Amino acid sequence: MRFFWISIIAAVGISLPAAAITIDDFSVGQPFVTIPATGGMSTSSSTSGNPSIIGGQRDIALMTSPGVTDSTAGVVATSNLLFLATGPTTSSTTTVTYDAGGAGFSGGGGVGTGIDLTPAGSPPLPAVITLLGFDTQSVPIEVTVGVRRVGQTLFDEVTRTVTTTAGTNTSFEFAAFGVPLTDVDALRFEFASVNPGADFNLFGGIVTEVIPVPPGAVLLPAALLLLGWRARRRAAVAT
Repeated sequence: MRFFWISIIAAVGISLPAAAITIDDFSVGQPFVTIPATGGMSTSSSTSGNPSIIGGQRDIALMTSPGVTDSTAGVVATSNLLFLATGPTTSSTTTVTYDAGGAGFSGGGGVGTGIDLTPAGSPPLPAVITLLGFDTQSVPIEVTVGVRRVGQTLFDEVTRTVTTTAGTNTSFEFAAFGVPLTDVDALRFEFASVNPGADFNLFGGIVTEVIPVPPGAVLLPAALLLLGWRARRRAAVAT
């Protein structure tokens, strides 16, 4: 069996970045969906009104090709993880949708106010949607992040084929979507097997955050100010 786990930050010792906006910390359980070896599609929804899930509800859809074993996905509340198991000859696509149970974050009709995903500090720092602790176990996984804005019917999407090692954070820049993420009505995350039986994990949750500025970039202005102060001090001494 192949396993896909998503667990919350506390379970693996990963802390949320400063000023991050939590999309899901996977602390709310969800019924399992099971697809037989013949393949097919099945869906599951969390209970509504959960404050740790953006929009209050998480919907999971699992689709698999025919294989030699069943496929199962769900969230185990006691372990704070999302679980997906697929057979070694099976390709799968798992879609996790956040749209307040179909109403959208705006409350329905696409005419209300959506959610501003912009984390504190952006601008001037670049903002990203980050999968914390993403791990494809050296197997390529196609990841698609979709954002639907208030008043729109289609998702603006960014797709990447990712191969990472354990504990790696995978980020999608706001700028890559080509639209402002200040009035968002729904979010969608799709994880698709590039090869049959692919293993992948996501430890830590999904957040929006700012890209940390490298220490050198932070220190450089201060160093220039210090050099300027020294130059002025030397000039004052000289006079």
